[in-house]
Amino acid sequence: GFTRMCALHRGIYALRTFPTKFLASQDKETGAWKAEGIVTQRGEVVRAKAVISSADHFKPASKAEAAGASSASMNYSKEACKRMIVVIKQSLFGEEGINLCVVPPSATDPPLENVVQVLQLDWATGACPRDYHILQLSQAVTLNDSFSPSESTSSDFYTDLDRALKLLLSSCLAETDRESSCVYRCAYLHRPRNLESLRRSTSEVHECVAGSCSGGSLSLSEDPAAVPQLLVGPEVPEAKGLFLGCPGFEAAPSADDFLKKPSHVAMEEQAGSLEDLEHFNQEMQNATAESPEQKDPAAAVAAEAPAAAAAASAAGTFSPEPRSQGENQGSPQQSQGETSA
Repeated sequence: GFTRMCALHRGIYALRTFPTKFLASQDKETGAWKAEGIVTQRGEVVRAKAVISSADHFKPASKAEAAGASSASMNYSKEACKRMIVVIKQSLFGEEGINLCVVPPSATDPPLENVVQVLQLDWATGACPRDYHILQLSQAVTLNDSFSPSESTSSDFYTDLDRALKLLLSSCLAETDRESSCVYRCAYLHRPRNLESLRRSTSEVHECVAGSCSGGSLSLSEDPAAVPQLLVGPEVPEAKGLFLGCPGFEAAPSADDFLKKPSHVAMEEQAGSLEDLEHFNQEMQNATAESPEQKDPAAAVAAEAPAAAAAASAAGTFSPEPRSQGENQGSPQQSQGETSA
């Protein structure tokens, strides 16, 4: 996750911390805006050459500001996704790890409006404790122009997800375990926002935001895409673009610097490999010392070769091109890996 990547690259990750104010300065001569940092909910001032943020932190702080903001400052996409998260005590699918299931519209009567995708995670994925499972149900929808956000707060709005969940519970669990197995359930509407209007807003409320965005010192990250529901979309290319365009570097970074393995991590991995090699050599020396009758390994191999060739020829399996010890050892390991995969 992000916390591990931050730690590997010697970053600082602050838990339970969020910004309440955005700091920016304006050039008196040119009128250009520049991001200067943030203020946390504890009143801490964090100075920075560049700020990368979600649009959640740039909503109008009061009703007066909301009235003065442009109505186009925050547009929402018509492509949305209904989502439901369920914590259950029993697995709906037999295998551990990540499991995917698709409920077609024809599986229920009346039919669902669209396909419902179901993703099950367990303790092996690090998403929940042992003996618990997490279900993520999602259904892509297209909203009309008259849609009101208040509609998404109604339980009837997520009827298809409820029906799909009941179908899975009835098909995979005993009748006595269906209700008691569900520990927690919530549903919400995932509707991405169009941030381009906010970046170019000319309202007095968002003037410093739009000015800082145009100058490059402030970057607003896009909301996750609603479709496809369970796949990574443009997040990695977007992060790469933000990294390459960040003005906080003394020297402009290149594409090869993005997600580059830190030097201290590479050194630790190299040191670990050397330790493994030394341990292997020590084991080989100990094995040789325990067998004094084989003082000359090369001579022993040469002496055993004719006998092995004769035995193989008698069995009808003699090959004029014997494989090396490394090749003989490699095949079973590869087969074992393929079987386990």
